[in-house]
Amino acid sequence: MLAVVAFAGCRDRSQSPGEPGVLRLGYLPNLTHGQALTGVASGRYAAALPGISLETAVFGSGPQLVEALFAGEVDVAYLGPSPAMNAFVRSDGRALQLLAGSATGGSRFVVRRDSGISAPPDLRGKRIGVPQIGNTQDVAMRAWLVTQGLGSADRGGDVAVFPLANADILGLVQRKELDGAWVPEPWAARLIAEADCHTLLDESVESPKRPVTVLAARRAFAAAQPDLVRAFVAAHRSETTWHQTHPDAARQAVGDAVFELVGKRLPSPVLADAFAHVVPTAELHLDELQRLARAAFDIGYLPKAEISGMVLTP
Repeated sequence: MLAVVAFAGCRDRSQSPGEPGVLRLGYLPNLTHGQALTGVASGRYAAALPGISLETAVFGSGPQLVEALFAGEVDVAYLGPSPAMNAFVRSDGRALQLLAGSATGGSRFVVRRDSGISAPPDLRGKRIGVPQIGNTQDVAMRAWLVTQGLGSADRGGDVAVFPLANADILGLVQRKELDGAWVPEPWAARLIAEADCHTLLDESVESPKRPVTVLAARRAFAAAQPDLVRAFVAAHRSETTWHQTHPDAARQAVGDAVFELVGKRLPSPVLADAFAHVVPTAELHLDELQRLARAAFDIGYLPKAEISGMVLTP
């Protein structure tokens, strides 16, 4: 319901073709947005776009970034697949198109060691945190509960699911007011290190091809400036290859970039643990996107599961 209200409140200026000679890039200060973090901080993205002014904006959440796309304030964005599909479906395909993958894995379902949870049936009566209503981890969590014969309390089930900011989730688990959480990295690694949690489900193992981050562009911008979009996708693919071939350097560079943006440096063991569960890739697996869309439709987050035409092929 909140997702519907949020999109209804957006003033749709997404059909603006953008400003000639300018590319406005949006992303989050998350480890799962690694290519954006290192490509911008290193200057490699700017160097790959000669004669183009690269303007960047860092957002606190996926819904904020989607709202900026609708408002025409961002041209290209790194975001989660569920917010991207929500924008695509609710705009009848006008808002955006996917350009490439960015990362798979990158999130885990972790629970407190003293919670008594060691298997799915133990979740009955427990309290679980997710980052936001309708975000990728929320959709994955609710869909997975159904496969285990469970359900969220707001839909008649017996697992209480709470959408909360990641930092709040960490504090509540530490105070034992939540029993666990399905969260992206590095929050899963932090919960393990700082709140005595263990992993119940690892998406990099259970769903190794499911995207946690994708690269998208406003449809009107991509149509008006296809050469610029192609150049950025090429830079993104090159940055992805660097992450794949230089994992240690990439981990350090991402950690440095996050520190510059949020003022907090992750301890090396936490950073290493988080990175071990994020797989950088520019590939998009359409079958996984369709499964995620169907899951969002089945739990009432999307009015339809049809996402054909969402991926812009070169």
